[in-house]
Amino acid sequence: TLCADPTQLGRALLEAALNLEQNNEWPVAVELLIFSHSSFTLACDVENIGQILSQARCFIDKLLLDQQWILITRLTTGIQRYTEMSYVFELLKEHDQFEYLLRKGMDRLPLLRQALLDFLRPNCLENRELFRLVALHFHMHAEVAGMWQDEANGLLKPIVDLALPMLRTGPEMKKVLTSAMHNLAHAAEYFLQAGRLNHANKCALQAELVALQIHLVNRAIDGHQIYCILGLNSAQAEIISRGYGFNISWGKALMRHYIINGGTEYLERFVRRHTVTPAIVEEVVTDFEQESGLCKKQEILDRLSRLVSMLTDAEAKYRLASRLNLRHLVSELLSSSALPYLKDTAWGKKANQDL
Repeated sequence: TLCADPTQLGRALLEAALNLEQNNEWPVAVELLIFSHSSFTLACDVENIGQILSQARCFIDKLLLDQQWILITRLTTGIQRYTEMSYVFELLKEHDQFEYLLRKGMDRLPLLRQALLDFLRPNCLENRELFRLVALHFHMHAEVAGMWQDEANGLLKPIVDLALPMLRTGPEMKKVLTSAMHNLAHAAEYFLQAGRLNHANKCALQAELVALQIHLVNRAIDGHQIYCILGLNSAQAEIISRGYGFNISWGKALMRHYIINGGTEYLERFVRRHTVTPAIVEEVVTDFEQESGLCKKQEILDRLSRLVSMLTDAEAKYRLASRLNLRHLVSELLSSSALPYLKDTAWGKKANQDL
């Protein structure tokens, strides 16, 4: 090794960096400061790490005078203490030099990816295009989709809150609804790229609903009032769907309102009007398996367990509980009077193995 004591090595590198800085040999000075920080980090030397951060600030102030953006970003990404050095993000943003953080290879820095996201979320309200640019560069499709969805909901919420049950038509209303529809379509596209199929489907369906509202607005005379369909509850939506001969996908509805959003009241209303069938629960389970990020959430699994437990078909309940690895439900079935029946079904072999 170059030096057995990382603290001693860090001090030597820091001293060399300061000497080179005085001679304006910035590229080498920056690299030595980065290596000095690495040495102090290896030694868990908090005091000297603080000194490095202070010196980095001095370096950046001087580099800023010469607009040495490449060296500024190199020093920032080399030290990788983005919380302490978030001022660099602000400097780059103020000077319209944020693209230096989007150069080739930057997307392979996971800490930078999260740091930029944390910085831009509260600071990009006036520059949402910058957020989209950064998010797409770092393949944060779900985050971009969420932003489009939030924009759409922000446009629609005042309409739903103020217009129910009637909506006053006019050019401005058409403009707002059209913007919301386009935002939802964009959200669906990006959720699809992120593999969030249920979210994509939800946004696509919302976009279709807004499109229908636009159609109704276009048919009305400006200034007249029409019924607002954007805030329909489940019972009202069901009446309309039956009237027009549409089939509702109750599995997707339960997935969205109960499994994901935790709408216990929605489930209770559904149970009062409908039977929880194996086909419905199977659709929910299939959607759950396709939705990345949900499998490890205990509250989601608890809701799935409750839904599966509502089945009266023992074979379907056993099959879906096994598929979801709901061991407590499987154990209950194997210790219940349903065991002889399970042994006679196609799942009997597996039931015998579980005993």
